[in-house]
Amino acid sequence: MKTFFFLLGIFFSMNSLSQSSPFIFAKGKQFILDGKSYHYLGTNFWYGMNLASKGAGGDRKRLVKELDQLKNLGINNLRIMAASEGPDHSEWRVSPTLQYAPGKYNNELLDGLDFLLSEMAKRKMYAVVCLNNFWPWSGGMAQYHAWTNNDNIPYPPPAKKGKWLKYMLFSARFYSNQKAIEYYHDFVKYIVSRTNSYTGIAYKDDPCIMSWQIANEPRGMTKRKKYLAFLLA
Repeated sequence: MKTFFFLLGIFFSMNSLSQSSPFIFAKGKQFILDGKSYHYLGTNFWYGMNLASKGAGGDRKRLVKELDQLKNLGINNLRIMAASEGPDHSEWRVSPTLQYAPGKYNNELLDGLDFLLSEMAKRKMYAVVCLNNFWPWSGGMAQYHAWTNNDNIPYPPPAKKGKWLKYMLFSARFYSNQKAIEYYHDFVKYIVSRTNSYTGIAYKDDPCIMSWQIANEPRGMTKRKKYLAFLLA
């Protein structure tokens, strides 16, 4: 986790650079871009990586059309998912997944993520990049935990006999599972240090990426202390 926050620090330390920096950075209570206050209109574009893929589920013509439509509406900031975990045959999640096994990646989706960011940069759109998920639709924390002990994930509704509380308690076990956290840290290092095949820019150096999100909607549940330790480590 320390490595992760170190990399985040590289990004947010841009406030020490000149006002001509191409990065968005925080100054006081404002975001700054090109020496001016940065104001944005954003939306969730979680499926962008998959839509940008050359493989299954991808449609680059549609992606370009949607980005143009969003830009024309004045939207200049997109929250995108850069993580999905688990076998492609798994239920209740987006497919194909980016990380189908620990440390094993779908190259077509990696290329899709590269393409998405490169197209956003062309339109001066900025990305909030999410790296994990508490919920089952992308695998996320529950999948990381399941990988370490071959547990079956107790999916919530609409799964047959599914219960939300049971699923949430299972997903929260991630915070006290050191091996699962190690898998996640390895993934974060891999993504943040990746070089975009279209722009030649490393993700950690890409001005198109405004910020990184540790996870989508994490909850501590009964693991509150472990949850806080995970966030603050």
